[in-house]
Amino acid sequence: MRFGCAAALLAAALLAACEEPASHATPARTNVADLLAQRGLRTVAETREILFGSGERRQLVDGWSVDEYDRTEDAAFVWAIAREATLTFEVLDVTDEQFLATLSAFPTPAPQQISVLVNGHEVHQFVAEPLYLEYRFVVPAAVLRRGTNRLTFRHDQLGDVSNDQRRFAAAYRSILIGPQCLPLRAFGPPVKPEVRQQKVGRGLAAPLEIVGPAALRRRVGIPADAVLQYRLSLPASARAAAVSTVRIGDGTSTKEIVTRVAVPWFRGGRAREVEVDLSPWSGKTVDLELEVAPDVCGAAVTNVIVDRATIAVGDAAKPSRGSGA
Repeated sequence: MRFGCAAALLAAALLAACEEPASHATPARTNVADLLAQRGLRTVAETREILFGSGERRQLVDGWSVDEYDRTEDAAFVWAIAREATLTFEVLDVTDEQFLATLSAFPTPAPQQISVLVNGHEVHQFVAEPLYLEYRFVVPAAVLRRGTNRLTFRHDQLGDVSNDQRRFAAAYRSILIGPQCLPLRAFGPPVKPEVRQQKVGRGLAAPLEIVGPAALRRRVGIPADAVLQYRLSLPASARAAAVSTVRIGDGTSTKEIVTRVAVPWFRGGRAREVEVDLSPWSGKTVDLELEVAPDVCGAAVTNVIVDRATIAVGDAAKPSRGSGA
């Protein structure tokens, strides 16, 4: 009997510990800016897949021909028609990345040797066969940068055909990208990081669903006695923790505030209320970023709902400088 009572008390304590703090714990303030409003909001997501010939050519910089379709292979592709063919990809979480490129070399008298360069640094070499094969290589974090990176395939020769003015190096079909510490393609192609707006009723603020690594960016003026308030929640289907990082840059320095949203092992809240003191930037216009990403090597992506994100002012006591993990 005593054991049963003790177990019941322990369960009640665990439930209480997991519950989200009551809303009245946060001082009431007046919202002066909705950071989720679409006007002026910029989003960026990591590149996990590049499909050639699909009509999306924003990442193709130079050295590429037009989109084409191979009926025999039942697949789209793009010819690289220069010694160097360059494209771009986005990185938010800078770590060692693995790449899986599917391509077929143009049949030339000698084997086609391809060197891979990232941001001007050679990271790999391989010999490409004149049939579609997958070629895997790793790009170390040391040559990557947060933001836009350049990937170049340097071909050692070009071939031609009599009825075409182009010269051909290789036909590229796809490139998959992902952290080296995780399987690149355990069950099909990688999930695409993105930011999408949830559907809600009329007159209601629309939360954003982030499949991270992805980030929201906005340039905003900071009034006096202002705080940033936002709420992150994990969908019921979430199986991995999420990490949010607020970055505030004023042109001379950037401050980061990191918060972790854990998946509860028992019944409990799947949300975090975060409040960041903005008083150091009072009167300044800053670049504000909210990034959401999975724990390092914990999962390839993470799903998070940003229920709200506002800048608020009020006479209440100033909050702490950020919410820890």
